[in-house]
Amino acid sequence: MEAKIYTEEADLVYDHVSESYIGKKAYKRKYGKRFFHDVKRLSKVVHDAPEYTQEQFLRAVALHQTSIDKNYETIQKLKRKNLKFKRAGATLFATSLAADIISSVVISRKKEVEMSYAMKNGKPVSVTTRTFNKAKAYRITQWTCCAGMVTGIALLIRYGSNIRHYDPGFSLANELYIQECGLGVSLTKKF
Repeated sequence: MEAKIYTEEADLVYDHVSESYIGKKAYKRKYGKRFFHDVKRLSKVVHDAPEYTQEQFLRAVALHQTSIDKNYETIQKLKRKNLKFKRAGATLFATSLAADIISSVVISRKKEVEMSYAMKNGKPVSVTTRTFNKAKAYRITQWTCCAGMVTGIALLIRYGSNIRHYDPGFSLANELYIQECGLGVSLTKKF
């Protein structure tokens, strides 16, 4: 096993699958950002730990890297599927926001009362007035755009919550996970 996984001086990370050091960007692309950050953080802590702990950590990292390498196609499929939700959510949100702003400007410039004349032989015969209800137009466009923005936000939230499926981070045990806030225990158990 390799003695040091992450070297901060050269920004290299040891890849157990290819059995060589690779750059940070390539490592993140191959194994995920969360896994990289967890390995980087833990390798600094484990560096001062006893030799047995270092060996166990290296074995765990090697096992995780090989499992990601074996399931590479499935992980990429999940990534592509999840990115569709991100793109759709961002597009829907931006389009609804733009439509809301543009429709507000257009409606505010519209006249309340329009008059039209019916002409016969060059002389006005009748006058028709048509009232435009600005409040109703505002309500309809605001509710429609609001529904589009809420749907876009929901799609973006779905994207964010499903990242864990293909970038799970480094798990020490089935119930023990390292997350951004620190070490935690999962209280759910699958039977």
